[in-house]
Amino acid sequence: MESLAQFLARKGLHQDSSPEEVVKAKNEYRDQYMRQKQKEFRETHIRKEIYLTKREFGYLKGAAEKHQMKLSRFIKKIAFAYLKQLFIVPDDTHVRNLELELRRIGNNINQVTKHVNQKSEVKEEHVQVLLVLLKKIDNKVSNALRNPSKVQGGDQ
Repeated sequence: MESLAQFLARKGLHQDSSPEEVVKAKNEYRDQYMRQKQKEFRETHIRKEIYLTKREFGYLKGAAEKHQMKLSRFIKKIAFAYLKQLFIVPDDTHVRNLELELRRIGNNINQVTKHVNQKSEVKEEHVQVLLVLLKKIDNKVSNALRNPSKVQGGDQ
């Protein structure tokens, strides 16, 4: 598709053309451009319609709003998530906040460890085991929140 400048030049419009002629030509160009883009879109995309009960519609609409998505985009996303056995997390902020809290807990444990090491009341190997376990907890919680276990059955 030709550019707007090319279109205006082909129409014989110059800098000294009246503003009304330029506006009219720009509107014509925009119409042609939009028709071309719509044609390309229809050639590369397939439109399908589905029928939902009012209850199903309400359920999906509420879930889409919870995920801050438009309904059609949400339905498409959950359909592919189901086929790929993935999950849609509404808001990654909650996961990040939990991870931050776990890191803070880890820092507190490190401070306690430092204090205990200074007093030499606990063996270093025990402290290392605790730190390894904390890291495993952090990884498991993060993984569980980002990839929750699959739920069997359920129509909704």
